[in-house]
Amino acid sequence: MENIGFISGPIFLGHNPGKFHPEAPERLQAIDSQLKKTGVWDQLTHFPPLSASKELLCLAHDKDLVEFNLKQSGKENFEIDGDTILSPQSIGVALEAAGAGILAVDLIFKQKQHSRIFAAVRPPGHHAEKKRSMGFCIFNNIAIGAAYAIEKKYIKKVLIIDWDVHHGNGTQDIFYERDDVFYFSIHQSPLFPGSGSAGERGSGAGSGCTLNVPLNAGQGDKIYNDALSKSLSQIEKTFSPDLVLISAGFDAHVSDPIGGMNVTDRGFADMTGEVVKFANKHCQGKIISMLEGGYNLTGLAESVDKHLAILNN
Repeated sequence: MENIGFISGPIFLGHNPGKFHPEAPERLQAIDSQLKKTGVWDQLTHFPPLSASKELLCLAHDKDLVEFNLKQSGKENFEIDGDTILSPQSIGVALEAAGAGILAVDLIFKQKQHSRIFAAVRPPGHHAEKKRSMGFCIFNNIAIGAAYAIEKKYIKKVLIIDWDVHHGNGTQDIFYERDDVFYFSIHQSPLFPGSGSAGERGSGAGSGCTLNVPLNAGQGDKIYNDALSKSLSQIEKTFSPDLVLISAGFDAHVSDPIGGMNVTDRGFADMTGEVVKFANKHCQGKIISMLEGGYNLTGLAESVDKHLAILNN
């Protein structure tokens, strides 16, 4: 397989939510340093991001939310909520993060240069709902990419796999009534944002197209990998995607200061391998993975390194 595409760049260091905020620019610096140390960096094809247009943001978000967020550009210490704090460059950076999902789709389906992409972006996106930004997230990067792929008629169906330690309430909210996007989440419960019960399965046309696997704190590699494998086997009985997207949060890592799980970098590699097997079976191996959480710098960097090494097999 050709080298995977890697979308990132110094623009993503420009979002600064505060000196002691866990979603810090150093997260991406740690990833870059680790990838260079292990040599994975040289196995990637690097792409700078592109800014998302207002029109494309509205594929996943209400127009009023998009316009409100855009009006906050340039403001210092503007609080969307207590966790989501903007610095002057934050909106511009968030547009690039959202644009990374769009670029990833185009690289696979328009340029046809790659079948696998990883986007090392920030701020993360999966808590941003259709009408509300929250939880470190301004725009829902992965949801915008998924909606764009369908809008452009590159694909008919997409599976989003979210293994961030927190439930992706935003992604679920955006696609809850749709049958062309299947949202699947493994997450710690109880934990912020409080959604993601097993009973949340979608509604209307989307009934049965949401699958949540809430886990008690303290679970490690085997429980996660077994849950993922079992869930993918369940999903493929009714849903065969043309593309797999991963909301790749690494805050279920044993060293993470926010989560309470015990997954290791090896565990994330094993889960990546399960997704690769699934994607090879259903969609010619097409995978877009986008960074979400992960706040212990060493644990995050080592987990991303293993994740990319398996994606690149």
